[in-house]
This record gives sequence, structure tokens and C-alpha cells, in this order.
Amino acid sequence: MLASLVRVNTEEDRREVGVARERADRILVMYAGRLMESGDGQSVFVSPQHPYTAGLRNSDPPIDRRVARLPAVAGSVPRPWDITAGCAFAPRCERADHHCFEFEPALSGVGFEPTTLVACWKPLAADEARVVEPAAPASEIEHPTPLVTITQLVKQFTRDAPPALNSVSMVIGVGEAVGIVGESGSGKTTLARILIGLETADSGTVDWAVGGAPATRAQIVFQDPTSALNPSMTIGAALIEALRAGGRDRSEMPDLLDLVGLPVEYARRRPSSLSGGEQQRVAIARALAPNPTLLICDEPVSSLDVSVQAQILNLLNDLVERLGLALLFITHDLAVVRQMARRVYVMSNGSVVESGDTEAILTAPQHAYTRTLFASVPGRRTGNAAPPGELDE
Repeated sequence: MLASLVRVNTEEDRREVGVARERADRILVMYAGRLMESGDGQSVFVSPQHPYTAGLRNSDPPIDRRVARLPAVAGSVPRPWDITAGCAFAPRCERADHHCFEFEPALSGVGFEPTTLVACWKPLAADEARVVEPAAPASEIEHPTPLVTITQLVKQFTRDAPPALNSVSMVIGVGEAVGIVGESGSGKTTLARILIGLETADSGTVDWAVGGAPATRAQIVFQDPTSALNPSMTIGAALIEALRAGGRDRSEMPDLLDLVGLPVEYARRRPSSLSGGEQQRVAIARALAPNPTLLICDEPVSSLDVSVQAQILNLLNDLVERLGLALLFITHDLAVVRQMARRVYVMSNGSVVESGDTEAILTAPQHAYTRTLFASVPGRRTGNAAPPGELDE
């Protein structure tokens, strides 16, 4: 049998947790340079014994329902050389006691799965492994006042290439969370760049219900915070620059850091000293500095591991509710969009192929392309999904 090795603690592609469930014969779970758990590919995520493995599994958003709040592992992964004693995961573990902080556990075969090895002083019992978050209460789709109306947008970058956008129309309401899903090349990012003025459409219109400078209408959070932040600027300087662009006073910088859950001491740091999740929090704070009415998030969690992803998704949902922002959330991940948006547009080859209530579309997708997207999610196939490649003619 062909052996499989799939990284599950990754900051490159959160879908690899699903790939590991579906493909791997044996799974190794690593944390801060240490092996936390290893076991049969069919059992590690079904019945994890290490709290970190359970945290990864529970943080992975479900595709079959929207939950009230995603479970998330608090804190961030330390640098391996900063750990001087004890279990590396102890500072983030709710089960840890003084023994965990003082002595490092060895990898051993204890617990209820005999084929599993776990490095933990207090491994989980079978009935402790799963945290089931309650589903979010069902709500009727409201029809808010339009904030931005997009009509028949066309964008073609070269004469010989197909259009990046082909007569795209959509509406985003005031304070509404709207999702756009689709594969790479579907036109999602091109649309976002037009909304913030980085690209110009060949034809069609973008009508805003609010006036003022473009920065007060829409701001964007990009996929990779490392490349989005200036490495030579401190966090404080970057946020003060963004506040100035929005006509706000530099004295509001500490409040921005607090808004995204970062201590004021981070103002003196540079991006390289922050984790990926912390960098993305800074990018969100910078986008909020000019007080936009629409926050565009272009794949903002696809470069983060699942535990950090859950933290950022919860933060974005909190900010939308607290600030009354409209949110345009762009992703290729159907499970993520279910947690973030009440309405969704599905794009393929520059066109909108399906749109409507997120719950309705993900429960019973009508277009063949949407069904194929649903079927292709690793480890998440359901009876509603058509097999990959089974497209309507």
C-alpha cells in the first residue's frame, strides 16, 4: 500500500486537514517543532487524544451548518526555541497543571486508542474529544438598503484572453455580509480590485449609496498579511498612516489594536516578529482605520492554520456586528462562507452562475458548477454533492 504523509498543522492550506482525513494512512500532528500525536488516519481526528489535535479538528468549520461561534484554540504557536521546559502546548491548554508546565511528556501509547501515540500528561478520554457547537439560529434574509450596486461589469485584460469579468451584477446592502465563492481565475479578486479602485472596468457601473473619498467607502484585507504589511514600518506607524489617510487622529491607534485583540505594546513591533494570525489582525486594523462602510476580505484566512483561522473568522463576525460594517467575503471554501455570509454569489469563468441565500444554496445547489465545488471539498462530501466532473451539458 502506498504510504501517505500529509501535513495537518500548516499555514499554507487549511484544506489539508480534510485531505489528511480522506487520504492519509497515518497522521502525525506536530506543534512548535514537537510531535504531539500520531496514529491511524481513520482515528486521529475521529477520536483525538491530544488537546491540540482536538482543537485543530474542532476549529475546522462544518460545511453542513452555520454555528453560533467557531471553537478556537486561544493564543498562538510559540517559536520552538522559546520553550524552555514542560509541554509546548501547556500555555494554551485548558487541562494543563503545574506538572505540564515543568516536565515535557514523552510520546507513548496510552489512552483508549491502542494504535495511537500521544505526548500528553492528561490525554483526552473518548467522551471528551468532541466539542459540538450549537447551530446558529435560523434567520430570514433581510433586504437592507443597497450600499453598492454593481451592474453588468466587464473586464478583459488582454484582447485574446477571455474576460476576467463577464457582465457581473450584484448588490451589497448596508451592514450586510455577502460572500463570493469560486475557484482561482473565476474573477473574484478582479471584482474586489475594481471596488477599491485598483482596477477599472471596461464597461458597466459601480454605484455607491455613500459619498466621500474611496477610502471611506471600501477597504480590503488581502490573503497574505506578510506581503501586505511594510516590513520596515512598526505596527504603530502603519496604523497611524492609515488613520491619517482616513482623516482620523493618531491618538486612536491604541484603540485600533484593542479592537482586533492585540495589546498596545505591539505598536513598537515590526511584522516579522508577529505570527501569521497576529499579522492578519494588524491588516484588519489597518483596513478599519479609515472608517470604511464596506470591508472586503479576499481569502483572508486561506494562509492560516485552522485554529488561527477560527480566531480570525470569529473576530470578523464580531467586528461586522459591532461596527455595523458591510462585509464582502471572498473565498474558495464553502464551509468558511457558510460561517460568514447570509447571501452568496458563486462565480465561474468571470460570471455569476448562482446566487441567493447561503443556507439554501449550500443545502441544495442548483447549478452544476456549485454542486461540483461542493463535491470537491476534501473530507466533506455529502449526498447533496455531485461527483467531481459530473457537469450538466
